[in-house]
Amino acid sequence: MYALEAEGLKKVYPNFTLGGISFAVEAGQIAGLIGRNGAGKSTALKSIMRLVSSQGTVKVFGKDFSQEEGEVKELIGYVGGGFRFYLNKSLASIARAVAGFYPHWEEEMFRRCCDEYSLVLSKRVRELSEGMKIKFSLALALSHGAKLLLLDEPTSGLEPSRGKISAIRSSL
Repeated sequence: MYALEAEGLKKVYPNFTLGGISFAVEAGQIAGLIGRNGAGKSTALKSIMRLVSSQGTVKVFGKDFSQEEGEVKELIGYVGGGFRFYLNKSLASIARAVAGFYPHWEEEMFRRCCDEYSLVLSKRVRELSEGMKIKFSLALALSHGAKLLLLDEPTSGLEPSRGKISAIRSSL
């Protein structure tokens, strides 16, 4: 079974077109989109997540994203490029809001990720470095029982020598 199937994804911007790409990733596999800056990697991920209007079909574990959007979004942990949460809100308040969208939210996993990533839940988003924002996004993505992780430049701003992210994921 495929974890992710994309067929004919196409997004047209005034100066760029993501032209009808198709691919499939089997369950249990790791895949990456590799290309130069501006090649359309982020656009492809945003199209998959229905964050931008685009043509084509997307299936996650056999479920058609356009027909079963709620169920499909529960299956995906998504970390997008750039952090777009409310800058004046605390991490704890954002986590409470996000948890409300996921019936299978795992508070213990969220707390464990926050501890491993040295995230202080009373801090406001504006007080975080870019790397800490990514860690917070990862904590959210890993904490609702997602079966598929879609990550857009998830290591941007992180210190690579600490090994904390792989330690959390390997213990799931």
